[in-house]
Amino acid sequence: MKLRFKICGVIYLLPLFLLNPAAMGATKGIDNETSGTETLHEYSFFLHLKDNAYTPISIEIPPKIGVEFKKEPFPDKGRIFRSVMRIGDGKNPIPFALNASKRTLYLDLNRNLDLTDDPQYSAKPYGMSNYQYFEFRIPLKINDTSTSYLINTMFYLQRNGFSGFATIHSRWEGLIELYGKKYKFIVADDMDGKIDLKGQDYLFVITENDPSGEDVIYNLMTNRTGPRPDILFLNGHAFRVSAEFARRDNKPCIKVTFRETQIETEEVRITGQYIKCLYLSGNNLIIQDSPGKEIRIPAGRYPQARAILGDEKSKPLATCDISLHNFEVVRGKPVTLTVGAPLKSIVVAGQNGRYLQLSYRLIDNNNNDYTLSAKEPKQPPRAVIYQGDREIQSGNFEYG
Repeated sequence: MKLRFKICGVIYLLPLFLLNPAAMGATKGIDNETSGTETLHEYSFFLHLKDNAYTPISIEIPPKIGVEFKKEPFPDKGRIFRSVMRIGDGKNPIPFALNASKRTLYLDLNRNLDLTDDPQYSAKPYGMSNYQYFEFRIPLKINDTSTSYLINTMFYLQRNGFSGFATIHSRWEGLIELYGKKYKFIVADDMDGKIDLKGQDYLFVITENDPSGEDVIYNLMTNRTGPRPDILFLNGHAFRVSAEFARRDNKPCIKVTFRETQIETEEVRITGQYIKCLYLSGNNLIIQDSPGKEIRIPAGRYPQARAILGDEKSKPLATCDISLHNFEVVRGKPVTLTVGAPLKSIVVAGQNGRYLQLSYRLIDNNNNDYTLSAKEPKQPPRAVIYQGDREIQSGNFEYG
């Protein structure tokens, strides 16, 4: 029996999706242009705290540290585990006790080894009995102003112990406009009492042309490797960035200062089309809207790239995340980056028991995979299987 199948995937270009961000404390900077100095212009703006927001910063919870508390609000019976949460640089950890039998967590926030004068937290509903999930806040004092970070913690209960991990779910965000382009800036702080963008803290920049929101934030944060970028190169302008805790309207915030600098650039030729936005991450972070056939960027290694495809009148259509293992921009030598349209649909067929399993891929000329921006497109890719000229089966591909 001979079977053949046809792919009926239709790609539509839709109206452009534009963000309309309100000002969040951005101050459109201080013009410090002076001949003979590196800094051309200086811009400062403020970030404000946002909760229930992903960060990649984890808090270490060692499973084998025994803590002896002076007072505990429960009898020493059942499954009791005692340890610490090492926030920030780990020099001032928070002791805690987990009463797994009662599904209750006790934090020694004032660090006096007395759990009777501190808050306690009940586990949130979770699908598996050997996991216990908690949400709580850790207070901070920043420039004589109090605030707190939201913490998500999961404990996995084992026969003779536990393992646990915690992540910070508060971060600092703000919006700014530079040279007519709007960007969203995010700082994730590791709770060591200072902002150090060259240390364990994170700075991320997202252009208004990227509709993927939290998806791109998650990707950039979790896949970042190597040293922190030296330069933010935003649509042809190079900036060095510093950040510090500050106060504004009697509330804590982060003040971010961008100092525009002069820097030599090299040519990168782009073979693909319909790129709405291109990210390159490595020695520097590059964001270029509508790059065309060539761009100029600072020399350096760029092991990661992200391309968002569409046209001038469409919503972003497809997104591609690429690992560029040997992509390096060197002085005096143009390089080529193969990314973007034209795209083609292919199907990989495999057998799963008695079933024929078809997997859909959308790729460019360099075999890079693309994801449709809409998780549930109105007309998703469709496959039709024929026996001779007779259609015997058909169906739509589902996201994921």
